Amino acid sequence: MSQSFLIQHLLFTRDITIATLASTSEEIADVIPKTSTNNIRWHLGHILVTQDQLLFGKLQENSGIPEHYIALFGRDTSPSNWKETGGVPSLKELHTLLDSQKDRITNAFNDQLEKPLPKPFTVKSYTIETFGHMVAFATWHEGYHHGFINGLKRAVNEKNLWPAKA
Repeated sequence: MSQSFLIQHLLFTRDITIATLASTSEEIADVIPKTSTNNIRWHLGHILVTQDQLLFGKLQENSGIPEHYIALFGRDTSPSNWKETGGVPSLKELHTLLDSQKDRITNAFNDQLEKPLPKPFTVKSYTIETFGHMVAFATWHEGYHHGFINGLKRAVNEKNLWPAKA
């Protein structure tokens, strides 16, 4: 089975995210500069949770992530709530789940990109109607949060923004 361009692009984006995670220390992962409400660990977890919800939620499949991650990293969450939630994953745990999600996405969506979603999904004034469009949106979303991760690294004077290997 050959991979579609959309899946290849999603995997490329994910490999960059994983390489960025690998170049991030546990110490800087939890720093929240005064100009932000989230940290690097939150953005990495948010990427994981959002991909799962946007893609697998539309298939009504079981999630590949621990259930309590939604309370940690879902929409409108913040590390300021983590004391109440508990169970914050290590970077190693996030790495493992982000990496394994690639195979789940490839296996579930490579042959379904032209199929309509069970129910269209609207973001602002943009309506997403197929799994392919959802993969494209999810890839954009991951890149969007990668930009925040780089900004947070800059805020703590981290020089290693672009990973050597991806």
